[in-house]
Amino acid sequence: MYKYSRNMLPVVAALALIACSSGPSESDIQALLEAQVTQTNSMLKGMVGSDMASDMQAKIHEVTLHGCDEIRDATYRCDVEVDLSMPMAGRTTTRSSMTLTQTEAGWAATR
Repeated sequence: MYKYSRNMLPVVAALALIACSSGPSESDIQALLEAQVTQTNSMLKGMVGSDMASDMQAKIHEVTLHGCDEIRDATYRCDVEVDLSMPMAGRTTTRSSMTLTQTEAGWAATR
């Protein structure tokens, strides 16, 4: 048992390092985008009232992460596909690059 545990230590350490350097996850990006959409919807509600705002709110249906590259310390450029419904535009799927930086509060979109 001791020999098995000692041989597994390098594997566990390597997996931990890989997990730390992989950048944001799909769920991290979805949470960030949903927070931005919620903030926008709240501002809209404040401007037009809750009755009108309910018909004009954006909604994220799905976020797909296609990969991230570290461009500098704790900053990643990620290829992301977002399935989103927006008033007047309907439901669309767009694929674009996002730059995200790890902060003490979590992931933040940066330029």
